[in-house]
Amino acid sequence: FRRYYARTCYALDRRRVILIQSVVRASLADRLYQAMRRQHASIIIQKRFRGHRERSAYLRLKHGAIAAQKVWRKILAVRLLKHLRQEAKKLSNAVAEKIR
Repeated sequence: FRRYYARTCYALDRRRVILIQSVVRASLADRLYQAMRRQHASIIIQKRFRGHRERSAYLRLKHGAIAAQKVWRKILAVRLLKHLRQEAKKLSNAVAEKIR
């Protein structure tokens, strides 16, 4: 009878220890999981911020280049317009002299 009692006490104690260990391990695993989630979330936030910053810088550069191109095209158009007006004036003067 003593052997049976000792064996059942041991088995009960063993189950209790295993239960305590599983609860502690589950708690540690949950803490690790929560830490990993927070770290992953912070990485996502940093990644999105860096992408936003780079996209904004690229768009500023692109808009600046477009503005410079607009100014240059305007300069060329004004030059062409002056040249065409001068040629039209010369042509009208030549036509007016032939009519006289």
